Amino acid sequence: FFRDRLPGAVFQIGKAYRNEISPRQGMLRLREFTQVEGQVFLLDEHEKDWPRFEEVADETMPLLPHAMQSEGKTEPVTMTLREALDRGRYEKPAYAWCVYLAYSIFRKMGFDDETLRLRQHLPTERAHYAADAWDVEIHTRSFGWVECCGVHDRGNYDLTRHQEYSKERLSVKVNKKPVVPNVLEIAFGVERPLYCLIDNAYVEDDERTWLRFPPEVAPIQVSVFPLMGKPELVGPARQIYEAILDSGLVTYYDQGGSIGRRYRRQDEVGTPFCITIDYDTLEDDTVTVRDRDSMEQVRVARSQLLAILHDLVHGRKTFAELKAEVT
Repeated sequence: FFRDRLPGAVFQIGKAYRNEISPRQGMLRLREFTQVEGQVFLLDEHEKDWPRFEEVADETMPLLPHAMQSEGKTEPVTMTLREALDRGRYEKPAYAWCVYLAYSIFRKMGFDDETLRLRQHLPTERAHYAADAWDVEIHTRSFGWVECCGVHDRGNYDLTRHQEYSKERLSVKVNKKPVVPNVLEIAFGVERPLYCLIDNAYVEDDERTWLRFPPEVAPIQVSVFPLMGKPELVGPARQIYEAILDSGLVTYYDQGGSIGRRYRRQDEVGTPFCITIDYDTLEDDTVTVRDRDSMEQVRVARSQLLAILHDLVHGRKTFAELKAEVT
């Protein structure tokens, strides 16, 4: 698969189990969970000269190194990967790239730098064989900072021990000498970040109880409603629903109950945008777009709807910007 050459990487997902004596804190401490792992197998020379580091060297991350923790600090500092490497926060470009990979995965899950930090293990926390270890932590309203992902420089300990007890050769030839590869590992359970996302999305106010999911990761991204269940409205609503669904957005159709109740149902599950087809649609071919967060509405041309929704869902445009354009 890797043409018999290092570096190589394996990513896998599956069920994992642990002897959790007292499961608690909702989904945070479970005996059974879904584990995601990535292992990069490489040699010392690759760790120091990692070509992909330059692709992300100027990206920033919120870091809490162990030296800051020893001083009693809990707030992360933002710096680029290049700065972190120059200041000795990381010793190897390959490992710094792995930490950034884990960070970028969690950013794509919908977490921002206000609720996310990368915390380096204190020397007393680190496994005896680990050259370095950082955790991706999410700040929740219910439990404060929660460890959600570990990124470890495990050296060649894993393969050396496995080779010792399995009697299988796990070394490669370097200058005609056997060398056991090093392992960089990213590992996290799916349930913890899911719990953190829901916990931070939950909102209660005077008018409603709702979920404020980032649009890209909302379980339903767009809902489509005919104002009433009349055939002349249901037909166009179904057409618009199918078009949005075919464009790749997670879409839901609902024509049951009053329009206000349907809005509330979608607020409760975190749907960011609702489209309503009414009798004006039949006259001027426009539809109503409702924003979950502000509960404001604007009318847009049906011909522009798909492009507008993709801009909104993928963060290329805010609802406030859309409102300014059409009013």
